[in-house]
Amino acid sequence: NNINTPYYCISLIFYFFVLAIIMIFSLLYESNSNSKYSFIWLLGIGIIFWFIYSFRYAVGSDYFSYISFFNLIKFYDDFYFIVTNINIVQEPLYILFNFILTRFFDEGFVIYFFIGIFNTILIISGLYYFRKKINITIGFAIYYLSLFPYTTNAVRSCICCCIMFYALRFIYEEKILKYCLCIFLAFLFHKTALLGLSFIILKHFNSRTKNKLRNIFYYLIILLTPLTVKLALDSIKYIPILDFYYNKYYYRFLTEASGSGLGILWLMPIIILVLINRKKLIQSNSNNEVLINILLLKIPLTFSGYYMLWAYRLRLFAEISELVVVPMVIKLQSNKFNKMIITIFVIAYYMTYFIYKFFINGINDMFPYQTLFNYLS
Repeated sequence: NNINTPYYCISLIFYFFVLAIIMIFSLLYESNSNSKYSFIWLLGIGIIFWFIYSFRYAVGSDYFSYISFFNLIKFYDDFYFIVTNINIVQEPLYILFNFILTRFFDEGFVIYFFIGIFNTILIISGLYYFRKKINITIGFAIYYLSLFPYTTNAVRSCICCCIMFYALRFIYEEKILKYCLCIFLAFLFHKTALLGLSFIILKHFNSRTKNKLRNIFYYLIILLTPLTVKLALDSIKYIPILDFYYNKYYYRFLTEASGSGLGILWLMPIIILVLINRKKLIQSNSNNEVLINILLLKIPLTFSGYYMLWAYRLRLFAEISELVVVPMVIKLQSNKFNKMIITIFVIAYYMTYFIYKFFINGINDMFPYQTLFNYLS
């Protein structure tokens, strides 16, 4: 109802101004990638991400919830007592993270300073790893317009997403043990990180038969999403680690949390773009198949949100592949005109997504943007 107010409109201009600066810095990095000083542009991008994340105030639906949790932990001096005697649903590593910070700081907003550093390092490291295979500028733009807004709200889930994005290199290189260790680290921040273990069976196998059988079965599950999602969510209540989420967040289909069900159409333009280029991607590198398959998982995970509000966040775990596979599609275009058209389409798509989701619909309470300076003054 307030999107026409000056503060909202100014905030939208601010967000897109920041996007422009990030893309300019990224283009300067790409044009000077062989220079020993090229890291300066990546450092600049990192500082921008960190600043707008860490110095925000009351931006993000759960902004004050995490500060309240920090203040709760501040009253206890025994970490073991907190974990074993207080009814807290947060995972141990996140509790420890807060516990350590409370020993040095009094104000709860400092948690965002450190989370911002952690997430930013992981995202930039992940994109840097794929830098020769992707258009890294588009990668930064996709992160900023699609995943970054959720980091202001689903904080623990997005810490997991950033860890899993960093870990993509290990599943890409088939270093499964290292990948599993990263998933375990993410699990200590949020139990739903266990979903990342399923990515292992989505990787490219040396056996052609295995790949074919897996793909037939997997694509069938995707096509039958309305049926498979309901069965999968109903099974959660029998899993001790995840039953809490079922009991707290379960909804019947199309309740107040689910909307019309047409939101899933938002996914299709990007998925169709990737599928059109699927053959080209796999011919370039057979390991790209895992990135495509992870992206397809976004369909059932998004649909699950129509049954369970909490489950909607799970799609972020699949969305991390977009940061790589979509810029990779652009990089692989040999025809300059096609490359230009796809680039314009991708940027326009994600900007439209940002405006619709966060500006018009007000998801995550990203608007209006306010800084800590207002609060401290």
